[in-house]
Amino acid sequence: MKLPLLSLCFALLALASCGPDKKTARLSGKIEGLDQAALLIYPADAVEGDGGSLDSIKVNRGSFSYDRPTTVPLLLTLVYPNNSFTTIIAQPGKEVTLSGDANRLKEMEVVGTDENKQFTEFRLSVLKLSEKDAQMRAATYIRTHPESWTSVALLYHYFDRVASRSEQPTLSLLDLLKKHQPTNQQLAAIDARLRPQVRTAIGGFLPNFTATTLSQQTLRSADFKGQPTLLIFSASWDSHNYYLRQQLRKLKSARGNRLRIINFSLDESQQKAEERAKNDSLQSVVYLKNMLANPLVKTLGLRYPSGNILTNAQGRIIGRDLPTEELADKVNELLH
Repeated sequence: MKLPLLSLCFALLALASCGPDKKTARLSGKIEGLDQAALLIYPADAVEGDGGSLDSIKVNRGSFSYDRPTTVPLLLTLVYPNNSFTTIIAQPGKEVTLSGDANRLKEMEVVGTDENKQFTEFRLSVLKLSEKDAQMRAATYIRTHPESWTSVALLYHYFDRVASRSEQPTLSLLDLLKKHQPTNQQLAAIDARLRPQVRTAIGGFLPNFTATTLSQQTLRSADFKGQPTLLIFSASWDSHNYYLRQQLRKLKSARGNRLRIINFSLDESQQKAEERAKNDSLQSVVYLKNMLANPLVKTLGLRYPSGNILTNAQGRIIGRDLPTEELADKVNELLH
């Protein structure tokens, strides 16, 4: 009788050792129709206790396995070769499994924890709905389950990872979740980034700020009222810079002083910003020291290195992160 009992103990021990340890969250998966590929994975926002960053996952014959060193729960975004994505709730000491077909990536199922199962069920239930209707249902779920990690994932997926954001109900949902989950580090990190971004969404007004240009001119946002204003964020290291420079020259030539253009430089040094300002004939250039870590980046809710904000003469934001090819049309519409 001792040998079978001993064998059983070894079997249980081996089974337990196959799972991730308490400082690791594991994601495994099987994607039919995807033989060889590299998937990107990154957190919603950096949190203390997460030992990873932007990682690449190799898919071999449709299968993959990924271990994330973390001591805290967090949201991970898994990006496929076609740039579609799946939101995953990762928890230390637990494994979640993703499965689906490469031809229907939006229908991927994630199981392994109750939170991921609930999130998957919700996501699949609203697949055929419009973005607005899906947001309405997500808001209802969040208000009903403000203590759930599933609700945090819904906020991130349906109110953060969208092209066009709105101040409400996003801020009220954030407030509700923070009230019920005051120690959730991932939620706090999302809030710190997302709140200023939605406050500078279309329909809102620029926050109060003061900045100094390379020519030592003091700019105050309160002084922008009375003239349409375009705030441009750019950098020499950004691939969009060349095309953006051409568009800005055309706008300045066609519209002259009817449009105020403020250029925020995200270059790696002030010298680089000064060189680019001279070479590109840029005026009203504000150098943002420390680039994306500059406090003004957060104040203005910058989402992308090539972001922009367009306001009318009343100071109301009427355009946000417009594609470079659409900038001229929006400005011409404003100044017609």
